[in-house]
Amino acid sequence: MSIHGVYPPPDYIHLVGTVSLLIATKIHEPSSLSTNVVEQQILRGKYKEEEIIKMEEIICKSLNFEFGHPTEYTCIGMYMELMHKGTETREIYEQVLKNAHSYRLA
Repeated sequence: MSIHGVYPPPDYIHLVGTVSLLIATKIHEPSSLSTNVVEQQILRGKYKEEEIIKMEEIICKSLNFEFGHPTEYTCIGMYMELMHKGTETREIYEQVLKNAHSYRLA
């Protein structure tokens, strides 16, 4: 397996596999593991958090992932989730939506 034509050492296969699963959970699951949990419990301290993040970056770049601002679908999904929560939370979110035109994403 190569990443941009570079073959990682065999012991990096564990890191590549674990980070690939981490990316998949970030995309497909409502909540994801933190890099600290991955570092301490799954990789058992063999790799530092910086190495995990760097490998995540390498994998995402090699797959041509594009990251940007939330889309309208993301906002609608968040709104639908909040509709199932308490009234106060829902009212706050509805107020944010009313004033959304005045907010600017950085």
